[in-house]
Amino acid sequence: MLQEQLRLGRFDLMILDLNLGDGPDDGVKLVNEIRALGLPLPPTVVLSAQPPDELAAAARAIGTRAFLRKPCSSKELHKAMRAVLED
Repeated sequence: MLQEQLRLGRFDLMILDLNLGDGPDDGVKLVNEIRALGLPLPPTVVLSAQPPDELAAAARAIGTRAFLRKPCSSKELHKAMRAVLED
C-alpha cells in the first residue's frame, strides 16, 4: 500500500522521525528501503531527539536540509515544512 502510494506520487511531504521504535537509525533505513525500490522520495522533514550533530548527519544522509530536534514547536515544524516544499 505505501509502495503504491509512493509510486503514484501521492505524498507532498514526509515528516520522518529517525527513531521509529526499533533503533536510532530506523528512519534512515526506511528511506534507504524506499530508494532501493526505486520509488520517489517526497520532500522530507526529519525529526529526532538525537544530539544536533548526529541529527544533521542523518538528515544529510537522507538528502534533506530540513531537520528539527524534538521537542519542537508547531511554528518551527511549519517553517521547516514550508522550506522543503519551496525547494
